[in-house]
Amino acid sequence: MKRLTAPVPPTPGKTRHFIVNKSGSTPCEHPATLVIEERDGAFFLLRLSSDGGFVADTWHLTLEEALEQARHEYGIEEAEWTSAAEEPKT
Repeated sequence: MKRLTAPVPPTPGKTRHFIVNKSGSTPCEHPATLVIEERDGAFFLLRLSSDGGFVADTWHLTLEEALEQARHEYGIEEAEWTSAAEEPKT
């Protein structure tokens, strides 16, 4: 499984994510880290908080689409990504 990580600049991105429920919507916190994980032939762009908690995610058919979404939202260029070891399955 491919897994890439990149730090997110502290400035707001071009896109805002929200948690939506019956009571309305609440803005998600600004992520500290992005992770791209390959799962079942697709790619998830995960946004994580500074303590590693889940903030938001998006699904992409290709790695290139996930990288482009990260560049569009946060200005993260391909050279800023690093390979991360696959987390052990528990």
